Amino acid sequence: MHEIAPLLAAEGIDVYNLEHVELEVLNAAMARALDRRTMELLTPIGDQETVTILTLHGIVFALASGTDEQLSQIFATIGPEPTPLRPSVGHLTGVELETLDRWYTEATLRDHFLDAKLTFGSEATRAATQQLQELAYEGRAFRSYDSLIATHDDFELARAGSYAVYISIAAVAAAQHIGIHDAIKTYLPPKQLTKEYVADIPVRPETELWLIEDERYEEFRDWLLDHYGPEEFEAIYELFIELVVEARQEGIDPDDATQIASWLLSVQHSLDYQSVMESVQAISSYVAYRVETSAESAVWLEVLESLDTGVGEDPVAEQFREIIDTADAVPLEDRLKALEQLPLIAGLSELVQWLSTAQPITAMQVPRRADIQVLAEMIGLKAQGVATKPERQREPTAFEDLLASSSTAFDPDFPHIPEVTRSYYVQSALDIPELMAWWSALEVLEVIELTASRVKQGINATDFAQEDCSLESAELVVGLWVSNILVHHIEQTQFEIPAVALVINHLTMAMLGQTVPLTEPPDTAEIGLRITNVAYCRSLRYLHDMGLVQIRDGCLHVPETVHRPIVLGLSSTIQHVTQLLSDFE
Repeated sequence: MHEIAPLLAAEGIDVYNLEHVELEVLNAAMARALDRRTMELLTPIGDQETVTILTLHGIVFALASGTDEQLSQIFATIGPEPTPLRPSVGHLTGVELETLDRWYTEATLRDHFLDAKLTFGSEATRAATQQLQELAYEGRAFRSYDSLIATHDDFELARAGSYAVYISIAAVAAAQHIGIHDAIKTYLPPKQLTKEYVADIPVRPETELWLIEDERYEEFRDWLLDHYGPEEFEAIYELFIELVVEARQEGIDPDDATQIASWLLSVQHSLDYQSVMESVQAISSYVAYRVETSAESAVWLEVLESLDTGVGEDPVAEQFREIIDTADAVPLEDRLKALEQLPLIAGLSELVQWLSTAQPITAMQVPRRADIQVLAEMIGLKAQGVATKPERQREPTAFEDLLASSSTAFDPDFPHIPEVTRSYYVQSALDIPELMAWWSALEVLEVIELTASRVKQGINATDFAQEDCSLESAELVVGLWVSNILVHHIEQTQFEIPAVALVINHLTMAMLGQTVPLTEPPDTAEIGLRITNVAYCRSLRYLHDMGLVQIRDGCLHVPETVHRPIVLGLSSTIQHVTQLLSDFE
């Protein structure tokens, strides 16, 4: 009554003096007041609507990336009343229900939702999500709020609405062969917060830094708007401000032309090649802006020309972009299905279960000899830890071994996991490159945590090992493993770097659809060439045994469904080798 008192007062009814109000008049006014109050609770307006949509974007992104911790943090900051940076639970629910009604009644979209099913979460959440979908098909989800809230509590209903939005936009993204991030921005675009609203937000230090830099580079934002499309320029600008904040925290001044090279180098230490190229584009755009507007344009022009010759015309970069663009058109479910077949991904759940209790490791922070067999089997290897290595038997050459591993995959676009034909007998896990590449990748991704004497589950263990591991997580594991395996032997001889370069070149050609026959140098070839070929064949065999490449009719083949993580791994390898050569110089 206290909440609707102002609404009743607008109709001339004082809730504290009802003696002379007829019951029918009061009931009618109460009904209208309750309807208006419900609309207030469910319908944010202006900047608060933008905050609500941005929050829903954050929830969708967290679900898409499988980051449960981020998802929990978002829901933990949503309460009964809106805050400057978060909607109320009612506003979130209202936007979700309205969005579902709009999507599910749109003729061009509704068929995409037939296979949109929630396969995770509690039973109550799954049931509520399905109910929302059924109502949305009839355009009645929002109008059914009263009955829904009588069945589900407010937070359960908001969570079900978030999940319904996520699985629905994921279905649209898969059907249209676009990323989930692009799909949600297209079908639920947020408006920009007004400057007055932003000025009144009590901010945390990192948020304040962002806002300070945003104000500093407002003219650059206008320049971007003139040179890019209305959607593209905003993404470039937001990324640019994030890069500026990070640069200043690292002691780099983005407005000093002599420090641009250092700034570019700082953004290239990422496994995600596409992210690196987007960062380079943002910085390059700023350099071009300074050429046009700075009093010291000659200095900035010199920087821009170095970018044009160094980054813009990099043929490998262009080839990687082409491969990624094609790979992104492969249905998401096919890409995830393919990665889930790989031993590197399939073995994660068993590893995390093995680490339910912390396990001892060696002083070198690698698995003990007694654990080698168990861990190797997790990724499809046969290996035993032994005190003394057996005598070496006559083995086929690296080239013969590689050709003998010809693949018989029924579907060339999906990985083929070959039958294990060789065994490792080693005194240390360090002697198994495939296992150590996996071990190192999982440490970087914080799936495992190493102490001086133990290995235990890392903070991301459950995210990567869950049954429905996200596509992004799986690609990171595979991409980092590829990079690790290619550089595993790189400091042993001077012929390893040429071998790695050859692998990168041939894999790139194969992914672009070119024929790459495997050949062996003749015995009369110089020793360096023969050693390089041995290292080249060895690396391809590692990739082949994990299902990432195939040997078909004597030619190299890379399944289309794993192109993207392969490119991630190759780009990271290039960065590693480039840095190594730079340090050597």
